Amino acid sequence: MAAGDRPAEQNSPAREREQSGGDRAGGSSGAGSGEREHREGAELSPGLGPERGSAREALFVKEVFGSFSGTGLEAWLHEVGAEAVLVVGFYAHMCVSTTAREALMRGLDVSVDPRATGACALEHDVLGRLSAEEVLRAALLHLTHMGASVFAEAEAGTAARR
Repeated sequence: MAAGDRPAEQNSPAREREQSGGDRAGGSSGAGSGEREHREGAELSPGLGPERGSAREALFVKEVFGSFSGTGLEAWLHEVGAEAVLVVGFYAHMCVSTTAREALMRGLDVSVDPRATGACALEHDVLGRLSAEEVLRAALLHLTHMGASVFAEAEAGTAARR
């Protein structure tokens, strides 16, 4: 049985956080944020993460679905004058969606790159089943209806050349 096919009580958001030890959100740690203890499975891949000594890059550790809740991310975005965010990650219907909605509610322009965003299949006894692809597409459709943009391949090519 695939991870997304587990019964709801085994695949609950709290259970996923417990298993993963929380999530990390890109950004700046900013003044006053201390080092968090290392959590297995939450490591950044080599070459990713903030550049040491960079005032324009940092790392925030989040404990809930949204990257704006209890992290200092919003203050840092204001500090650096950011007007837009690109949101990527796993579980488009949970953390990516929550973070994107939090950013939209704060007046930021939000883009989501579907090539860097994942999902899992969902199943419910009454509601039926959605494949991971259907869950991703539904989450992105909801976000675009709220004002987010989907970071298209054409935009990715243009941004890479800048």
